[in-house]
Formats: sequence, structure tokens, C-alpha cells
Amino acid sequence: MEEKKSEDLVAQLKEAIELETVPKIYINGFINAYNVADVVLLLKQNQKNVIVVNMSYTTAKSLAGKLSDLIKSFEQKTEHEIMSIDVVKAKLAKDEEKGKGNESLQ
Repeated sequence: MEEKKSEDLVAQLKEAIELETVPKIYINGFINAYNVADVVLLLKQNQKNVIVVNMSYTTAKSLAGKLSDLIKSFEQKTEHEIMSIDVVKAKLAKDEEKGKGNESLQ
């Protein structure tokens, strides 16, 4: 039963990807916040604001768990740990402290 449900979700995703009417957005940054009712995400592409997403706490927690599971699975299969933005920034900052050039767009 679980396998059939997973196949249905994959089919839904493939259909959405192929539909021209469904917007496709690439992001490489974000700002997150919360208020009494919702979680708010500002999704960014190359430091430009792309879209604001509001979601319930239940949806946000579910999304966070699913994304975490997805990344863990990818890391296990590739045997490579993906760095977070915070880790990348810290490593780049160390290079700047050592006087190495930094060509980042920050």
C-alpha cells in the first residue's frame, strides 16, 4: 500500500513539472520568519526576492522533516555531506581572514 502511495506522489510531481501552467522557480537563498499564525519564507535567487510563501506551522514542520529526510537520503547514497549556507559562509569568512581573495557575490 505504501509503495502505491509513493508512486502516486511521484506521478503527481512529474505531471506538475511537465505542466506549463505550473510556475517553476529556482532559489539559492531564503529568509525565514514566523508570526502567531504562520511561518513566512522569502525565497531568493542571487540575492533578489523571488516569492513570499506563508504556511501553517503544521505544514512547515512537515516540510522541514521531509526535506531533511530527502537530504539525508541523498547524502547517504552519494556518501557526501552537503554543506549548509551557514557552513559555506563560515568557510569563506575564514579565507577572507587569511587574506585570500574572495570572488563571491555576497
